[in-house]
This record gives sequence, C-alpha cells and structure tokens, in this order.
Amino acid sequence: MPLPIRVRAVVPPPGDGASARGGVSRSLSFGLKAFVSGALLVYQLARVGVSEVGGVLTRTSVPLLLTAFALYVASHLLNAYRWNVYSISFGFSAPLRRFVGLYYAGLLLNLFAPGTVLGDFSRGLGLAAGERRAAALASVASHRITGMVALLCLVGACVQVQRVELGLPTVVEHAAWALPLLAVVLLIWLPPALSGMKMAGRTVEIPAGWPAATALTLLMAVLYHGLQVASAYVLAVSLGGVSVTALVFVTLVPLVNMAGAMPFSVSGIGVRESAYEVLLGMVGVPRESAVALGLLGTVLVVATGLLGLPALLSSRSEGNRKGPD
Repeated sequence: MPLPIRVRAVVPPPGDGASARGGVSRSLSFGLKAFVSGALLVYQLARVGVSEVGGVLTRTSVPLLLTAFALYVASHLLNAYRWNVYSISFGFSAPLRRFVGLYYAGLLLNLFAPGTVLGDFSRGLGLAAGERRAAALASVASHRITGMVALLCLVGACVQVQRVELGLPTVVEHAAWALPLLAVVLLIWLPPALSGMKMAGRTVEIPAGWPAATALTLLMAVLYHGLQVASAYVLAVSLGGVSVTALVFVTLVPLVNMAGAMPFSVSGIGVRESAYEVLLGMVGVPRESAVALGLLGTVLVVATGLLGLPALLSSRSEGNRKGPD
C-alpha cells in the first residue's frame, strides 16, 4: 500500500545527559565552522578589496543570475529524484513530491543545523515514518556515497584532460589518478557496510534491484554535477569579467564542490570563495571577479536551501497537531 503523502523532517528529541552533552558538542562544532567561514570571508574581502568585489557584483546580469539559480535548483530536483530511484529499490513507494519535500527539508537542515549529516538523517527517518528505519537510512547512505563516487571519477578524469591548460602541479596530476580508484573502493565497500547497518533490532538486506539502481543513479549523479557546472558557468558569464571556457569549469566546479564539502566550514561558505580565487587565478581571472563568483555561488546555495523551509515548517506544524506518538 502506498505510503501517506506527507513530509516529516524528523529531528531526534533531546534526551538524557549524554544527549545534552552531544548537543553542546555539536553546537561548539557548528560555532567553530561558522568562525572559520566568517574568518575566510573577511580575509578574502580585506585582501582583495570590498569596493573591487562590490564593483564586479554591481555589473551582474539579473536574467543570467536567475538562469544560474534555475539550473542549480534543477540539479537538486534531479538529486531528489535520484534518491527516489534508490528508495524504490529498497521497497519504499511514495509520490515524488514527498521525496522532494524531504530532500529540501534535509538540505535546509544541513545548511544551518549543527553537524554535517543531520539533514540526511532527518530525511531518512522522515521517509521511514517509524517503520523500516534502517532500510530508509541505507537508501540515504547509498544516495550520498554514489554521488561522491561520481564526483571523484569526474574530478579525476577532468584533471587529466585539463592539467596542461590549468598548469596544475605534477603532484596534483598524480593524485588525481587515485580518485577513480578510491571511487571503486567505495563502491566495493558500500554493500557490506549497508548490510551491517542495524536499527530497531533489524538488519538491512541489500535488495536485488540495488545494483541496477546504483548504475542508474551513478549516471544521474554525473548529470547532477553537469547541471551544477552549467549553473556556475552561467553565473560567471553573468559577471561579465570571467573569460574562461566552459570546459575549464567542468574541471574547476567539481574541485570547488569537493573543497566546499570538507567538514570545517558552514556549507562551504568562505571555502568556496577561496577555492575560486586560487583555481581561477591559474587561468588569469582577476581575484575580485573570482571572489565575486564565489559569493554569488554562496547566495545560490543558501537560497536553494531556504526552499526547504516550507516543507520543514509544514512537518513541524503537522507534528504539533498530531502530538507525541
């Protein structure tokens, strides 16, 4: 029977002293990340110049900015559908709009809440709705890890193609060969790791359709990253001062995304701007234009995360009406 059409972003309730200490630890971690993000932004703006960066931003083409935003949102809609495909292989059946609501609510939690996986944990529990939690979380883990596998392969391949034009050091070229190998290791490790997951006394069983779902979602993950590259390129064109070919962005954007995914900043804020300055500087882009591009990228990330606010508020309102289970 299909699951009820509702979005529930589940956040674990506070518990005993251990839970409280965990909450303090997560809050301190978030505070440290916020400090790192803020410090990096202040450093970049002070070094490059606020007026110079502001001058670049004032020349932004609004229609192209909106186009870049639409491409970025489309990439996440595709990513939500990719999770839907994985969840079907685990036996979950629900309308696509429910997956989209859960996905965007999780995106918002990952953006602002302490910790880096709270949103993923929340959408897994929301999908389970109190039943088959281990399988729901396994679908989220599969979705996350195969997305990273596609990113590693894309970065490794693009670095080899663009190494001369970008003038990358030899050590980076050699290190890039290891990324596809790491991706293969992750794919081999994933099924036994998922099989070992336990929750509520139940163990995850890898479904028969998992390999086919993995192959399909890997292809979709490449398309997801392609849409993100297209969004960043259109964003650069909107500034008018970034004269770099689209092929260069195919290499740079995955590298920036990998840097932004590192768990020492808030959603890559500050890191994204620094990464664009360093990488675009290799191909002659002025620092103020690179930092401005990073700032606009951060605006897209935050704006897209805020699209999950209605779904999150709706789930909280529904939870309040129902009361405790």
